[in-house]
Amino acid sequence: MNVSGSNTSNLDHRTVETIRVNFDGSKVLVVWMDKRHGACREVGVYCIGSDSWSEIDLRGTTGRLVENAAWDCVAANLFVVQTVAAESSLTLIYISEPTRPY
Repeated sequence: MNVSGSNTSNLDHRTVETIRVNFDGSKVLVVWMDKRHGACREVGVYCIGSDSWSEIDLRGTTGRLVENAAWDCVAANLFVVQTVAAESSLTLIYISEPTRPY
């Protein structure tokens, strides 16, 4: 998703948690908390050269939530995202205790 210029009204529900700049200063990685989804962290990248913004929807595409993110030390376009399974994608298995004969 590219976000242009001055229309930031759709950003009011976000709280920035982490900002990281890649090693050559060409891109900015942002991790934020989305207040609409409780503890849901999201990630986006701002490219300084093209003045463009991209968001990566990990929850929608993989069912995972962002824990942390960081840039690679060598490749300027490579970053890594640490994730955890979203609550809605977890499979809960309940194992009951064996019944005891009385």
